[in-house]
Order: sequence, then C-alpha cells, then structure tokens
Amino acid sequence: MKRVLTFLALMLLPLSVMAMTPVSDSTLSDVTGQAGVNINANLTMDITMGTLAWGDSDGVPLTAGSGGFVGVSGLNITNLVIKARTESTDTYGSNAFGTYSAYSTDPRRLRLCPIMIDVARDASGNLNDGKTFVRIGLGSLQIKMGDLTMDVALGKFTTGTNAVHLNEVMGRVFIGGMNMYISPASYVDIFSHDNCGVTMSLNVIIDKLALTAVSWGDTDGLTGGNPIVGSSPAHNWFDSNATGGYVGLTDIYLGSISIVGRVAIDVATTTTDPANSVYLEHYREKLAYGKYMSDFFVAYPSATPAEIAARVTAYSQTSQNNYLTGGINAATPSLTIIHFTFGKTGATGSDFVINVKDIIRGTVRLNSEKDLVVDTLGANQKGTELGDIYISGMNVSIDRGSWVDIWAH
Repeated sequence: MKRVLTFLALMLLPLSVMAMTPVSDSTLSDVTGQAGVNINANLTMDITMGTLAWGDSDGVPLTAGSGGFVGVSGLNITNLVIKARTESTDTYGSNAFGTYSAYSTDPRRLRLCPIMIDVARDASGNLNDGKTFVRIGLGSLQIKMGDLTMDVALGKFTTGTNAVHLNEVMGRVFIGGMNMYISPASYVDIFSHDNCGVTMSLNVIIDKLALTAVSWGDTDGLTGGNPIVGSSPAHNWFDSNATGGYVGLTDIYLGSISIVGRVAIDVATTTTDPANSVYLEHYREKLAYGKYMSDFFVAYPSATPAEIAARVTAYSQTSQNNYLTGGINAATPSLTIIHFTFGKTGATGSDFVINVKDIIRGTVRLNSEKDLVVDTLGANQKGTELGDIYISGMNVSIDRGSWVDIWAH
C-alpha cells in the first residue's frame, strides 16, 4: 500500500495546475468498470530512489530509430505528508454549495473524499476513445513536502536487460516547502496511446499551491565557454570553466488554476535530426575525430607530445569523411527525445486550455544554490534577484495536435 501511495504522490507533484472536464449522463450510462478501491491516508515519509524511468518501446511513429526511456535519477524527498484536508483554517476553493470552510462530513460539499481507483471502458467510444482506462480520483488531499531534488534524464531503449541507463541528463529540479490543496472533485484518466505510449486526460483543480522555491539547475554550465563565432582565435567573454547554476522562483503562490485537455507522451530514440537539429551531425563529427585519435594511440602507444600534436594538425575534412564512411555513419549515433502531443484531434477534438482563475506570483532569481537564497554579504553574494512576477486573468488555448519535443543538450 505504501508503494501505491508513493506512486500517487509522485504522480500528483506535476499536476499542480489542472481542472475539471464534465461528462454527460449519456456517456456515463455506457461506462462499465471493475470493482474499485478507496484509500484514506495520513502519512509522513522520506523517499529516496536511484532511478525512476518510463519506457516507450516503439517511440514516435514515422521516425527512424526505436523507443526510449524518460525519468529521474537521484530522487530525494524529505518530510512528505499526505493527509485529508481537515484544517480549520482551510478556506481554499469553492463549489456549487459555496466557499469551502473547515472540511466536514457534509456530503453536498464532497468533504473528506478519499483517493479512489477504478478501471472502466466506455462501450460507446465517447469517453477516452473507448479504450480501457484507469481513473484515479485524487480525493480531498493536502500534500506537504520539505524538499525534493532530482535529475531529469533520457536514455536509449534496450530490451532483454534489467538495467536502464538514463545517461542524457537534461537538468536538475529542486522543489522546496510545498503545500498543496486538491479539490475533492478532481480525477485523472490514464489510457494507452498508439501501440506503446500514455495519454492522460487531466481533470484536476488545485485550490491552492504555495512553495518556498522551485528551480531548474544546469550542473555543468558552459563547459566550453562561449566562443564568438568567426573570431580567430576564439574569444570567450567569460571563463570557459564557468560552473553551473540555478534559475527559478521563490515565495510562490498559485490560486485556483485549471488545465482542461489531454496530453499524450511518447519517448523515442531517433537516428534522424529532430526539427533539423545539428546535434547529431555534430555528434557524428566528434565520434569520427575520437576514432581518428583512438586508432593513432593503438598504433603508437608511446607517441611523444610532438607526434600527438602532428596527428591533431593532420586531421582534415578528408580524414573525417573517411571515418564517417568507414563505420561511423548516420545510423551509429542516436538521440533520445520525449514527445508531447496536446489536445484531442478528430471530429470530436478539443484544444488544450490553461486558465488562471486567481493569480500567480513569485520572485525570479538566479543563483549558484538550488534553494535560490540570496547571500547579501557583498562580494560573497551567491545569487541575483531579477524581479517579481504577477499573472492574473490568463487564458491560453493550445491548438489540438500541437506538440513539443525535448532532448538533452
């Protein structure tokens, strides 16, 4: 049971801005389901996990290559609390019966609604494309957390092995001091996409979300500096050994925010450049040069510095082309991407809509530390406060079929 609740907690963390989608009575009449389960919990726990990955074996249709893994490594959560909303000061959110006050057992206000899990299928095909789906009713939950840290990464799909290697690290996530209140009428439907992939129909309202800090970290920085193109020799306007850092928000408050629509997720390892990227071309060139030097050291293990320098100088476009055609070709390198598709296409399609019902506010900061705390001791200052952000009355509609690809840099 603890594993189930831990999984649900991790699923809920990115769902901090979701909303309700009404289902008609005629559609509900065609839905059949298995016996469900209710879960009511009051848990406090710490969680550590080496690797948590999601694999997609077939990848993105109509692209060369195979599937891949997306996930996190080095996950660490401290002081995670999952409990029913019973605080007397809880006045967040509202429904048809008025503004929430202290939660009670009043059935009209859906008080103390537990987590509910059901499996169902709509024979008419109107709900979730007629596919079998799992519905997770999120209940009237309060979720609090000390700190969360994790690395977000991608990896190539492999079969016949128990090892998943998330070796293409995109960045590090830090979430601190989270306090979230979920509306008791919220739920998420999860079902398949294509042969292997996942679709989530998000129907969640977060009545309140407050965090002390959220940051995204680049742990290696710009390892090669920032050379100005065309300069000879290359000129770096800052140290080529510049270390990484974090960007994010502190003192964050989000009132009621809704997102209505679907998102489908596929992971693919491709041998073709996505969006005409030059990444793989550059990667092939690096492999060719590496093989060029490797062959030299195999043949001349005791080469002098002068001989090594001469080998480097002799490298040319012809040398690169010879190694590319000699085995380091277009099919050798690969790139793992995560592919998000928004909305529902077809005759009954719908867009993906984001609506800010209340406000979003926070302070934008850059810092060398993940918690973005600014040290104001003069020369020892570790971070910079860029300004405050305030958003209200926002409505965004993403056209159905829109997509985003994300991969490591």
